[in-house]
Amino acid sequence: MIQANVNVFGPIAMAGTAAYYRVDNFLGGPMAAIGVAVTTFVGQNIGANEFGRIKRGIRSALLMTVPTSIFLAVLVVVFRYQMLSWFTSSPEVQQNRDYCFVVDGAILLDSV
Repeated sequence: MIQANVNVFGPIAMAGTAAYYRVDNFLGGPMAAIGVAVTTFVGQNIGANEFGRIKRGIRSALLMTVPTSIFLAVLVVVFRYQMLSWFTSSPEVQQNRDYCFVVDGAILLDSV
């Protein structure tokens, strides 16, 4: 649905969005992995009625995700100009780097 709305703006916007999503997927992978692991952990411990372990597990997950989110957000801020160049060499597409900075700067919210 989002891609259909982007397509209206033409091939440069489409290529920029595709490059941005590659960066976003690269950065979001660690957060998604931790989320899937915690979901499985919580489900198993609900079945075992180990609610104390659930609280400790969620606390441990937050202790992993918050620093990871901060680290990834710093990467976006520091390397925002280089990140899109990993996936495209088009100067027109490179102009989307500020969008990447604003949106992926919010990666901190992924940990919560």
